[in-house]
Amino acid sequence: MTATTIWIDADRAVDILSPDPAIIDIRFIAATLARINRYNGRTPIPYSVAQHSVLVASLLPARLRRHGLLHDAHEAILGDTTAPLKAALRHLTGIDALARLEAAWDQAIHAALGLSWPLPGPDAALIKAADMRALATEMRDLMDIPPRRLPHDPDTTIIRPMTWVRAEARYLDHWQRLTDAAAFATAAE
Repeated sequence: MTATTIWIDADRAVDILSPDPAIIDIRFIAATLARINRYNGRTPIPYSVAQHSVLVASLLPARLRRHGLLHDAHEAILGDTTAPLKAALRHLTGIDALARLEAAWDQAIHAALGLSWPLPGPDAALIKAADMRALATEMRDLMDIPPRRLPHDPDTTIIRPMTWVRAEARYLDHWQRLTDAAAFATAAE
């Protein structure tokens, strides 16, 4: 064990500096993301990264929805670090070490789940845009931020936070349905 080792469950541990696709499975990701609150818990009602990921996936073309579900999957290992903290760390250190760790884990997670990584620029941009739209929707619905102060246009969806049990089940249900539908997705979507 090292200072950078975390326990995945009672039987498995991993060094966060050595991403290992062998320890990744979708149930672990869903369960962990369902228990991590977005915004470091600063919403009036807990709102999970798993529920956020389902929202992001719903805002994407069918061919990218599995990638949308996984866009924050590295947080199952590394935790949810807020964008302002990431910016502060970059400012203080002059490097983006967290982004490097996230990218390494994204590679391992996508490999473990049979998805290509990294995505081509236009596809990555679509996921980023969906993430920003989800952010604006969350700010409107969960933090009661007025529309004029939102960083992007929100979706018409109204967010109702789920329990972690329901968020985990919804995430896994979406993953299964998207996996089954993936064979029918066309590049034109």
